[in-house]
Amino acid sequence: MPGSLHRFLTAYVRYVGQATAWFYLLSGRYPNPMGTGGHPFAIEVPDRRPQPRRITLLRGVLAIPALLLASAFRIVLSLSAVASWFAALVLGRTTAGLQELGTFCLRYELETLAYVLLLTSRYPRLAPE
Repeated sequence: MPGSLHRFLTAYVRYVGQATAWFYLLSGRYPNPMGTGGHPFAIEVPDRRPQPRRITLLRGVLAIPALLLASAFRIVLSLSAVASWFAALVLGRTTAGLQELGTFCLRYELETLAYVLLLTSRYPRLAPE
């Protein structure tokens, strides 16, 4: 992948992550399309590295289970955003459990996006590092 395309896709994944975090009540800060400095929802994308050609050719087929799981997590993320909204009405803040659930779902979705866009060769994982 050319370096300029890698930088563009990295910026795209970061902005999508920040916008989604803001929209689903995971972050109170509006996303900045020109940079990510100081945003509470920081996304680390690995540097550009050579990837195995055989696996890269099969990436679309290999990504199907991850994409299905990511779409299920998007539904969970939507439900947790609604629950967070109601909790914020009653408590004046979001609960830590709903915040962690939403962050988990969004992390998996962004890892899947990075995998599909060939930014990383690491398959999306359910357990964080």
